[in-house]
Amino acid sequence: MRTLTGDTFKEALTEVINRFSQENGSDTPDYILAEYLVDCLAKFNKAVNDREVHLGRLSNGVPGECEYNCKGAGEHTHSESAQLSSNKDTKESDGDE
Repeated sequence: MRTLTGDTFKEALTEVINRFSQENGSDTPDYILAEYLVDCLAKFNKAVNDREVHLGRLSNGVPGECEYNCKGAGEHTHSESAQLSSNKDTKESDGDE
């Protein structure tokens, strides 16, 4: 079995595309396909992070810091009613000060 010699993910991906002749279907050079796939992965990662921020499961770009102070990444202990209660409590305490 041949080992990859590319120093970067993009170089290694270019080698894999070439090794399995995946560039033949579109007649596109392997390095262009590798760059496209690397860009797709970066955009997907950004979309996932943006979604987590939107849903309140990623705060300040730090995984696991939920706005409802949950413990641990991805292990949310709050329910939707707890979220509503937390929001209500915050609004009420803001008005008391």
